Amino acid sequence: MVKTASVSPRLPGPLVLIGLTGLVVVGAALWIRTPPSAPPQAVTAPVADEPAVTLDLTPLRAFPDTTIVWYDVPGTDTRAIHDYMQTHGSIDGHDGTVGEGWTKWRMNWRYPVSAAGCDTSLVQVSFSGEVTLPHFVDLARMDAAHQAGWTRYLNALVIHEAGHIGHAYQHVDDVAAAVRGKNCTDAGPAAQAMIDRLGQYDAEYDRQTHHGGAQGVIYPN
Repeated sequence: MVKTASVSPRLPGPLVLIGLTGLVVVGAALWIRTPPSAPPQAVTAPVADEPAVTLDLTPLRAFPDTTIVWYDVPGTDTRAIHDYMQTHGSIDGHDGTVGEGWTKWRMNWRYPVSAAGCDTSLVQVSFSGEVTLPHFVDLARMDAAHQAGWTRYLNALVIHEAGHIGHAYQHVDDVAAAVRGKNCTDAGPAAQAMIDRLGQYDAEYDRQTHHGGAQGVIYPN
């Protein structure tokens, strides 16, 4: 878990907007991976005696200003694929677990400042998120059963990461409420304290779901 706070440069004129940033990284490590040359296409993998399995990113696209980033995973057997993700994943700062997908979310809060002080009653909070997921580059070379298993795993991972993003997004107003009515000195710490509480939820969510294992984030499955 990594959190930062920073102050934006003051703007000229009698009215100055202070911008503070609270950043939470779920799974630790501020890594931003280079996405593959082209995003993966929706995969439909027919398997005998069961419905087709289609990649569904809808749970993540439900949240505004949330970006999906992909990192390439090579391999043609389950052990090599699993080992690659365990080697190149993000290490959780709470329990040392390697995450094969991970989430970052950020909140920015702003309020006007004048010679009379800070008017935190006018605080505005914005939200953005970034979710990193594995892109299996050799998926098309695998048989239909393996393609379906991978897609089920990825869909479960999407749902798990959406749980991180969704909880933070639903509590944007709580950060604004924590700042509202505070003076210049107390506004930033109050916002950060609320963000810390949201970060604690992320850690507990991972613990309760076994980092998504209870939701089907298991590969091979």
